[in-house]
Amino acid sequence: MRRLGFAILLALSALSCAHSQSEPPLQDCIDAAHAGGVPEKLSDDIVLCVLRSNKRGVTSCREKYTSAQPEITGTMQVMFVIEPNGKTIDQTTSPETFLSTELGKCLVEEVSRWTFPSFTGLKIPVDFSIRK
Repeated sequence: MRRLGFAILLALSALSCAHSQSEPPLQDCIDAAHAGGVPEKLSDDIVLCVLRSNKRGVTSCREKYTSAQPEITGTMQVMFVIEPNGKTIDQTTSPETFLSTELGKCLVEEVSRWTFPSFTGLKIPVDFSIRK
């Protein structure tokens, strides 16, 4: 199983991007994925579309907990697996020290609520980076 990796830059200056470019509505992602029926797998573009549609929740966690724990610094990987029904499972962070932080807990909880378009193939492991 190949792991899809994405770098998500969540600098505050990037938040001023137009909604249509930075945060597509989730339904647009689902419609694009299912345009020709339910696909066997999700393309990188569709996964990235869903990640972007959930940017606000990730940014909220980051803004809320960055100041609460200023001693925690570095780059965190958030990892999860997309099931064929579109639900996420096995949400975690790396390095493991981030998992016990409020930021890590918030991000894991956020990702657990995400929904991706359904597909018929194998589960898809995904990760993305966040700098704190």
